[in-house]
Amino acid sequence: MSNNRITTKAKDPIIPISINTLVSAGIKFHFKFKRVDYPVIYIEVDDKGQLFYKNNVNEIVKASSYLKNITGLGSVRWLNLLYFTNATGEKIMFKQFMVESHACNFT
Repeated sequence: MSNNRITTKAKDPIIPISINTLVSAGIKFHFKFKRVDYPVIYIEVDDKGQLFYKNNVNEIVKASSYLKNITGLGSVRWLNLLYFTNATGEKIMFKQFMVESHACNFT
């Protein structure tokens, strides 16, 4: 039997809707790479699926350059590095949250 589920992309509307809902609820986001957390003050996703964040000089910029810098990789998928801390203090990978709560299918 084949898997007929549609692959979820970062630009799918459910992604920014979910991020906005979590932000509105006061949930804090961070990037995580090799067990190190990098706090994020503000995030948003545009209609192309690009993630933006507020940097240390209060500018809203694309996260891709920052993520490439902290990982040392030439190409980075922000969905693989974005986490949030839930109300009980547990750190949750956003991508996994989307799989479990919205039946998203990432490849």
